[in-house]
This record gives sequence, C-alpha cells and structure tokens, in this order.
Amino acid sequence: MMHRRKARWSAPVLAVVLGMSACTSGGDTPPDTTIAQTTSTTVVVEGSTLTVATRAPESLEAHHAISTRAVDIASLLHTGLSRIDSEGRAVPGLAESWTSDDLVTWTFVLRPGSTFSDGTPITAQTFVDSWFALASQRTRGRTAYLGVEAGIANWRDVLAGVEGRQLGLRVVDERTLEVQLEQNNPWLPEYLAHSAFAPVAPSTLAALNPDGTSTTPLLGSGPFVIESGSLDDATMTLARRAPTGQAGEVGRITLQFVDSDQAAADAVGVGTADVGLADGALDVDGLQMAEHPSNQVWYMGFPTPRGPASSPEPRRALSLSIDRSRFGTDLAT
Repeated sequence: MMHRRKARWSAPVLAVVLGMSACTSGGDTPPDTTIAQTTSTTVVVEGSTLTVATRAPESLEAHHAISTRAVDIASLLHTGLSRIDSEGRAVPGLAESWTSDDLVTWTFVLRPGSTFSDGTPITAQTFVDSWFALASQRTRGRTAYLGVEAGIANWRDVLAGVEGRQLGLRVVDERTLEVQLEQNNPWLPEYLAHSAFAPVAPSTLAALNPDGTSTTPLLGSGPFVIESGSLDDATMTLARRAPTGQAGEVGRITLQFVDSDQAAADAVGVGTADVGLADGALDVDGLQMAEHPSNQVWYMGFPTPRGPASSPEPRRALSLSIDRSRFGTDLAT
C-alpha cells in the first residue's frame, strides 16, 4: 500500500489559508505563503473571492465524487457527521457529538437546525435513507465500497442485493443516529468525514437515475452552494450559504477548470488563479508548493490481465519482498 500526498500551490505574493475537507492535514510552507487546513470546510483568504485552478472533477454528487480533487470540492458542498481538522483528526460536522463504549456501537447526536441548501431539515432518518441509497444495488454510488471499509453492519449484504437486508443503522430520535459495526473500529468518525457519507436531500433520492446519479439541481449540506456554472463549463462559482462575518472569510470560490496539473500551476504562475490543485508533486519554478500529508490509504495492486504479474509466482515474490514490519512501525507512529 502507498501513502500518497496531494500538492497545492499558491502565488508567492498572496497570503492564503486554504481548507478543503478531504481527508488531509496541514503542512508548513515558507512564511511568505501560508496554506493550512481549518477545522471546517471554509476557505479563508485576503479578499472576498478565491480563484482555484484544477482539473474538472468527475462529479460533485456526494455518492459519486471519488478522485482527490472531486472530494476536495464536493466537501465544500456536502458536510457529513464529521470533518477532518488540521491534525487529521475527526471533529464535529453535522453531528455535535458522538460516543461509543465498545467501538462497535456508535451514537451520533445531530446539531439542531441543520438543513440542506433549500431549507429541508436534516434528521437521523435522512442519514439512514442516504446511506441505504449509497449501498443499494438500485442506486449504488461509486463510493459505496467505503461502507464496507468502515465496517458498517450488513453493508456487504445490501451491496450484494440480499433481499430484505437493512444496514446496521437505527434512528433513536430525530437528532440521534445509532451506527452498528461488524467489529470495533476506532476510526469510524474519520471514515464518516468523507463526502460519500454526507446526507442527500430526500427530493434528490426520489429522482435518482438507475445508475444512482441525479439530474436535479444539487442540494448540499455544506457551507457552499453552486452559484453559477457547471462541470461542462470553463468555470464554476461557489457561494457561501451563510457568511459568519469572520475577518478574511471568503464569500465566493471560482473554480477554473484546466486540462492538467501543469496547467493549474501555469494559471497560478501567470496570475489568473490564486491556488492550483494537483494530485501529485510538480517541480515548478517561482511558485511555492505545499504538500499536505493525507490520512487516506492508497492500495498498490498488480496488473494481472497480462504481463509478468499475470502469473502468481512473480506476484508472490513481490509480496514477500515487502517489509511488513516497517509498515506496521510507520503506521503506528
């Protein structure tokens, strides 16, 4: 497995504090340019509008945003029970608190008054319906596998289409959701910070296509909404739902879609973008680049249909060459 990092650039003359809530944590950069994660999905920068150059995400729907850049942006539009702070820890999102005595049965208490961007209330039942739609064969999202990784009870059976099977979820009351796991998982709140587990509006669920996507206007639970543009356009503008009045708070984010990571860097270099997003490190003269360590885990697989790895012997040899004790030590520190 590989631990991958994402890279973001900012113009050298611009002081920026950028926080997008994919599962990443902050890093230090030279003092003339600061890029750091916040404990929310807000983006804070001098001025009122932030322009971000990035390749267009494949989707901004909560159940279908799967690439790093898509999850980064989708997390501005969708907030789940938890979020990730600058230390890589789960902090309250739509849930104001959670408890578990055995790390198998978890109880989440929702913040009062949480709504979608159209004003529809968000309740514990909203999460039950949203997660079932994510896992169900009829409406399965691209990120449905995350429920298996999180260990939510019966998720595998629902994915497999077992008749009558329900997820390990229980509505205690309007604001209280109980989540039952198949085994203990101390990192459940970190998993639930992914946009896949954000609630989806009832009106959206009712109009899902056979592939689980929606053609209805996107209704989110996050701090931003789509003000103008689409993924098919050259730009898209996100606007803050409810400005807090915090000094330096950004009211709008303009996404400038480019065709490569290098083009994102070039946009920052010529001053048409404040920040560029990339999936990997680039050597770019004249720009400060910040690497954000991620708590995401990337799996290393072998191309088995053809070539040397199509035979089990080379795969077994490669597997035996991995120093597993080192992985265990590194992951534990």
